[in-house]
Amino acid sequence: MVANNAFMIKEMKEKVEKEGIEKGIEKERESSRLKDIRRVKNLLIKKFGDLNSDYNEKIENLDSDKLNLIIEDILDIESIKDVEKYF
Repeated sequence: MVANNAFMIKEMKEKVEKEGIEKGIEKERESSRLKDIRRVKNLLIKKFGDLNSDYNEKIENLDSDKLNLIIEDILDIESIKDVEKYF
């Protein structure tokens, strides 16, 4: 009985640790995505001037892959309308 309780406690501890690690990873991903959003907005503002609220909202809803594509393609983007292909 004692061994069974020890095993259950160990399993619960491992589960809690795993959940904590997963939450930490997710938090880091979101933090990275927020930095990418700021980077994309700053690059576009520097290149084209202020962004309208529609573009701001659409950029804030992009995933990290799309945000990084914009960052990679920034030199090839010739007008703010070119950004629409990423939405």
